[in-house]
Amino acid sequence: MAARLWQYVLAGEIAFSAAVAWLVAITSRLPARAAVAIGAALLAALPWLLATAAWLVARTLARRSGQRSPRPGGRGAWTALRSLATEGAALARAQLAMSAEPFRQPIRLEALAGPRRPRPVLLIHGILSNSGVWRPLVRPLRKARFGPVRTLDLEPLGADIDSHAQRVARELSALHHECGEPIAIVAHSMGGLVARAALRVSGTAPATVSRIVTVATPHHGSAVAGLLRSTPLRQMSPGSPWLGALGADPPARSGPGAPAVTCLYSLDDALVVPPSSARLEGAHNIELRGVGHLGLLTSRRAQETIVRALGREQTAGGAECR
Repeated sequence: MAARLWQYVLAGEIAFSAAVAWLVAITSRLPARAAVAIGAALLAALPWLLATAAWLVARTLARRSGQRSPRPGGRGAWTALRSLATEGAALARAQLAMSAEPFRQPIRLEALAGPRRPRPVLLIHGILSNSGVWRPLVRPLRKARFGPVRTLDLEPLGADIDSHAQRVARELSALHHECGEPIAIVAHSMGGLVARAALRVSGTAPATVSRIVTVATPHHGSAVAGLLRSTPLRQMSPGSPWLGALGADPPARSGPGAPAVTCLYSLDDALVVPPSSARLEGAHNIELRGVGHLGLLTSRRAQETIVRALGREQTAGGAECR
């Protein structure tokens, strides 16, 4: 499960930082207090180092493939530094949240009492994640008076996307039966592909889903996914047969009963390469800058954009830059 994976990662980071601090202490004859400070500083810096490494890999892959999204007005050093800073902080927060998720109360916002109709939302996380990544979005959803809000954990981690879609289809049906209203979906990264695949599952009625908001979803694949060979990553590789089959029936099609689709993405996302892969034809595409893959879940600007997208009237096409 994802929580155990991230617990191991955290334990490895702690062990690595302690080992480095010990080596520095014995070779430099530093006092114990200084060695502890070095270890703590290294442990705190590791998420930013990982975010920087991912950014460098993304730059290299984009250069090799020749696929670069246009950056109107230029990018600038400040935007790059801001992206790396927020992504490092978001990664550190996500590691802790996903590790601790089994020990916390599940995310569960209920519909508000009174005559107001329920505003149900299903949150679907991405690969190698669990519901802990959605903790930062709970307060904005509560403030905007959404509910009931449910999450689910996609297990096992290495399962193919269609098996996750079956689970999501059952959850959508249960939530629709519970509240009697169409469901809005907010999905991060691979979760957006899972949501789209769930709409193709037999038994998922078109009226069950009112809107899909995908966040940093590689709708057309990501070059980063091609670096590893697990089943879901192969499916998310550019040009994969699975993506080709999914693209033959896009959710952003027009017509009665079709869900409204919003695609939120960032030009500074190091895991979706090229960033334009997160766009869908016919969807309302919203482009951000200065925020990374996980940062799109913690940034207040991105959270406000997600909440506004959930309340938008259905529109076709168009793009918005921020």
